[in-house]
Amino acid sequence: MGKEVTKKERIVVVGGGFAGINLTKKLDKKKYEVILVDKNNFHSFPPLFYQIASSGLDSGSISFPFRREIRKIKGAVFRMGDVKRVNTKEKTIETQFDVIPYDKLVIAAGTTNNFFGIPNLKESVFTLKSMSEALRLKSEILERLERASLCKDSESRRKILSFVVIGAGPTGVEVAGALGEMKRY
Repeated sequence: MGKEVTKKERIVVVGGGFAGINLTKKLDKKKYEVILVDKNNFHSFPPLFYQIASSGLDSGSISFPFRREIRKIKGAVFRMGDVKRVNTKEKTIETQFDVIPYDKLVIAAGTTNNFFGIPNLKESVFTLKSMSEALRLKSEILERLERASLCKDSESRRKILSFVVIGAGPTGVEVAGALGEMKRY
């Protein structure tokens, strides 16, 4: 008798942060076909986003391409896509690019900011949960520093260089410290 061929169960992991990429690496590829899906084609190290925002590091210093990492993992593949819909009846996820069927689904999509129900706050603040947000904040900080360097009026300069950091967790403390150093030096 020939060798019996069995179809592996497909596990789709949504989110390539610490949890998603580590799960993708650790799942038994002899039992499972693994697809990692993320809206970006790179993994970043979030604890250092403040370093990007404050120009302490270049974005390439804290990120790497998913495809390079996943290529090392036999039995796993990467698909870039922003998940738009999960169809639990059909057992599929839909991204802007394709529909991906699954047997098991793991959602490890990370965290979001809490705006505590305050209307329009999201449009008025700079958040720091992604590489694009870190780069946006970096641009704003550098623009303010450049404007302040040209400003002759000390009161106007003080206003330009006034920043409010909301949140005293590790990121908030680091951002506040980095801003203080940037203003000083």
